Amino acid sequence: MIRNMKSFNSYFVFCCFFATISFFLFVSVQAEPPHKIVIDGDFSDWGPVRKFQDPRDNKDGTVIQGGSPDCHGTEDSDLCAHPPHVYNPHADLIEYAFTHDHTGVYAYMKAAGNISLTAVSQQLQNAGRSYIQVMLDVDTYIPTGYCTNEGGYYPPACGYDMHFELEMFNGTMNTAHLILHSMTSPAQYEAAKQDQKEGIVNLGPAEYKPYTEWVYWSSSQPPTPQEVANCPDGPFTLPNGDIICFVMDKCGCHGLQGMMQYAFSKDWTSVEFSAPFRTFMKHPSGEPVLGLGQKVNVMFALETSGEYSSPSDAWISDASWPIFGYVLDP
Repeated sequence: MIRNMKSFNSYFVFCCFFATISFFLFVSVQAEPPHKIVIDGDFSDWGPVRKFQDPRDNKDGTVIQGGSPDCHGTEDSDLCAHPPHVYNPHADLIEYAFTHDHTGVYAYMKAAGNISLTAVSQQLQNAGRSYIQVMLDVDTYIPTGYCTNEGGYYPPACGYDMHFELEMFNGTMNTAHLILHSMTSPAQYEAAKQDQKEGIVNLGPAEYKPYTEWVYWSSSQPPTPQEVANCPDGPFTLPNGDIICFVMDKCGCHGLQGMMQYAFSKDWTSVEFSAPFRTFMKHPSGEPVLGLGQKVNVMFALETSGEYSSPSDAWISDASWPIFGYVLDP
């Protein structure tokens, strides 16, 4: 047990130093040219994009990544924790890639099994849930955002402000949404929602929870009447005419995706998905939160409820090493 602040600081510094050195040893800084990706389930256009490999897990848990089992439980949130191993090939990330063009960013992920497979049930309390996540440190500044271990994602990395991700629920896509981690209290959460109704994102220090979560439509392709009916909070029209809906886990939103696009491979092991720059909104200054010429750090993760896990019913997460210093080259 850490008994005083001095020992805590030493512990924290050691862990951060170890994690940072490990990251830079294994994942190099890079600048990639733009690539045009069509989100259609044909992955051939990913051919020229640089791919990264993640270890393939095994049942005995001897595959180690960053000091922890490659696939693991999600309950432990300590910076230097060694969470227990959980085996589930459907959440075992084995390959990933990130690219961009002049409109937005694109992600590719491949799993050892059926990517993020979950159970289907007529009783929603028994339905499975999973997340296909891309985490972004949009300002490459550690004091803003949260540390990924707080969400059960290892190896740990700090400064992650935003996600774009797919939530699968009860065997289908529930929402394709963005997340902002820039708050530590319910009051800051409510303030962030008010900002986002004005199209503004404020970055700041964060804990994993609370966070805001939204689906984003363009003014030229607004939500359908059925999508409006499935929106639990909103929709709200932004000053530029675009529209957002605040969502939450297990909202039963039945496929809200807005401007984000996604497609799975025919064998269901791989997914490609995209998030346009405008869906990340703007800083209070009016500058885009994400855009060409910017440098970002990127992590990938699969997280799944435990219907197909060993030990049984254990939530599982498998996260990548970060890609440091990805430049959105114009």
